[in-house]
Amino acid sequence: MTILKELWTEEFDEAEVKTRYQYLIDLREKLEQTLKLAREELKRSQARYQRYYNRNAKDRKFVVGDKVLILLPTDKNKLLMQWKGPFEVEKIVGTNDYGIQVGGKVKTFHANMLKKYIERKNADVNNRKQELDGGDDGDNKGDSVGGPVLHLTAASIIETSVGASNGAVDDEELLELGPTVPKETAADVVLGEQLTEEQRVQLEELIDRYEHIFTDVPGDSNLTEHQIEVTSEEPIRSKPYAIPYNVRESLKEDIQAMLQMGVIRESKSPYASPVVVVRKKDGTNRVCVDYWKLNRLTVFDPAPGNTAEEIFQKMAKKKYFTRIDLSKGYWQIPVAAKDVPKTAFVTPDGTYEFI
Repeated sequence: MTILKELWTEEFDEAEVKTRYQYLIDLREKLEQTLKLAREELKRSQARYQRYYNRNAKDRKFVVGDKVLILLPTDKNKLLMQWKGPFEVEKIVGTNDYGIQVGGKVKTFHANMLKKYIERKNADVNNRKQELDGGDDGDNKGDSVGGPVLHLTAASIIETSVGASNGAVDDEELLELGPTVPKETAADVVLGEQLTEEQRVQLEELIDRYEHIFTDVPGDSNLTEHQIEVTSEEPIRSKPYAIPYNVRESLKEDIQAMLQMGVIRESKSPYASPVVVVRKKDGTNRVCVDYWKLNRLTVFDPAPGNTAEEIFQKMAKKKYFTRIDLSKGYWQIPVAAKDVPKTAFVTPDGTYEFI
């Protein structure tokens, strides 16, 4: 368009004459101005990104003596992290660094790795009971507008134990054999001292009605069956491990008790998994079945399961917590008939299988 205008108007602008030196000076000034504008825009963008990123952030400050939880690797997998503690803050190293005593040594941790540990305050139950009973008449003692009130709430916390240096194995990792003699009955149930007489009577009647479930001898479920899907039909065979003589008699007694209960039976299966003796943390021995080779051929179940974090989140703002411990839960679920031979295990006295 400029060329067309010049042809029509016959007006020509004189060419700008610059020396090389002047051209470089002008170019440098333009580059500096452009760089200045870019830096200013970068600062504004960084401030905006920082504001969005930290909109829900909270400043963590601790003082000497505070108890904190530390995000540390798990005992079994160094790539997984979990909160451990509580530990006590020994000193303040910097703005966001704190000295924490861990394992007898003071180590430095950043505030992002720490979380304040708040201890539960023990409520004075007796004073609470007097407050509830003080304003009532004798006929209504311990009662409220809605009826009897349970004055005690509690929560159970399961903590991951630290692996012992003497080779002890966590109790939850192996399938245990025996004992089968009941050591706990309904008579061993302990009732809270804070319960009223009426509440104690109600609980005792309820326990007597279902006394058959208050025992450590496992029951038998008829709701489902355990199926074992494998990637190969070739039987898994393993030679029996050497069992110390001082444990063989105990193993033999456990096997006989399980036969009488109907948990196992004698087997002629081509499968054979060994029995292993594991030392527990209290120094006693525990006889278990090693299904390691069978587990390698088991088809993976992709069904998602609940994680501990999800369960704890669902427990938020709840008032009552109940922990139910199933006695030998594996025994209470029958094995599908077609998969019974796969559970066979070999001992010095013979081969048996779960049913």
